[in-house]
Amino acid sequence: MPTALEQLEQELVTSPNRVVLVAGIGVSSGTCGNQECASWKGLLRHGLQRCQDVCGTDGGVLAAQRAILDNPNAPSHAWISVGQFITDELNARRPGVFGAWLSDSIGGITHVDTRLVRALADLGVNLATTNYDGMIEAGTNWTPITWRDHASAANFFRGSSQDVLHLHGYYRQPDSVVLGARSYGDICSDPFFQTALRGLMIHGTLLFVGCGAGLEDPNFGPLLEWGRTTLANCFHTHFILVRSDEVEAWRERLKGIPIELVPYGATYSDLLPFVTTLADSVRRRRVSTPLSLLSAAQMGFDDRWRRLESEREVLPTSDYFARSRVLAQELWAAGGRHRAALAFSDRVTFQGTDLPIPEYVEFSLDAAEWLLDDGLASFASRHLAEIATKLENADVLDRHQRQFRELRVRCMDALCAYTEVLQAIAEAIPHAGVEERHRLEAERSEIHFLQGNFGQAKVGSEGG
Repeated sequence: MPTALEQLEQELVTSPNRVVLVAGIGVSSGTCGNQECASWKGLLRHGLQRCQDVCGTDGGVLAAQRAILDNPNAPSHAWISVGQFITDELNARRPGVFGAWLSDSIGGITHVDTRLVRALADLGVNLATTNYDGMIEAGTNWTPITWRDHASAANFFRGSSQDVLHLHGYYRQPDSVVLGARSYGDICSDPFFQTALRGLMIHGTLLFVGCGAGLEDPNFGPLLEWGRTTLANCFHTHFILVRSDEVEAWRERLKGIPIELVPYGATYSDLLPFVTTLADSVRRRRVSTPLSLLSAAQMGFDDRWRRLESEREVLPTSDYFARSRVLAQELWAAGGRHRAALAFSDRVTFQGTDLPIPEYVEFSLDAAEWLLDDGLASFASRHLAEIATKLENADVLDRHQRQFRELRVRCMDALCAYTEVLQAIAEAIPHAGVEERHRLEAERSEIHFLQGNFGQAKVGSEGG
């Protein structure tokens, strides 16, 4: 009997278009560095303060609402009542006040690390979220759609999409935000959306990441209970990523529901390396997928690549390249690594001159990394040489500088350009952590050995 992880990986390899990844608060919190309004409790606290500041709400009434949030045993429907209170108070002042609050609170959330979002996108699946913010879009440059947009949601449920489906609304569309009892009633009585979710439980595969109490809300709770009874005899299953120490608690909560638990590690910090490793494994296995599937992916890529090129004049330059990267990532995930790497590399090389330097560096680094991963070191070296000249004249993010140093060492090593490798290592060592420093020093020692410089090899092996 395969493990839950093996079942999940097989589903990602063979039927990625059938998988919908549902990102919960944990994903947003990790992406924004745990900013207050990324959590439901933090958002509700912010809303109560806005009621006080803008509406002059009675202090005793606000204290009663805050007491609900402070009660560790308060059920989810109690928090929903707080959400309804905030909605009513702000809308009573005027509807624009509610929208302005969403913009100030959720719209004020900024991304600080999109690596997890990008790793999730690398799985090649459809992305949905129960969050109101734009953290998924920040890491993918995809377009947000909501449960109220039935036409766009229908395309999403039919297969691969470059949209992010906001299951509980998006902050820039206030009427879509599911926060209080009334809005939960709206979504739970929406025939299209409830039918689509049930259809997904039957025909698709749900993968929950960073989800907690949200699975017990009035939208997902009844859906999972429906799955417990209606799908009791079905072989197909869904998945949720959980911490190792939470497995037993989740097993009890989901008893009888067709959702398999996949532990990702002891702490939240283990989630990113787990997803990255899973995505790498899935990509390697997809390379051996039938030629017909790869051919279909190639044809779809070429069509969308040309369509995007025709829209270049009306798109902001950075948006044009971000969408190009997404298309190349999808083809890469489908097994067309060589075509994806070269197509994106050419686009950056010949059309990237108008990009601001920090953005050019970001896209060019991606191109170089794909080329190296595909064994095209000589092509990657051209990007790295151009990046080096850009770095002399502009400030870029530290992580991009670090990525540049790492890729240059890899590239020179692949080209057997030992002198250049030694120079790259020498420049990288002062910025490296302890583990990375030891690895670089060992690599430097090995190069000296290959060159016959045995004295230098010995010094290098001793950390000199």
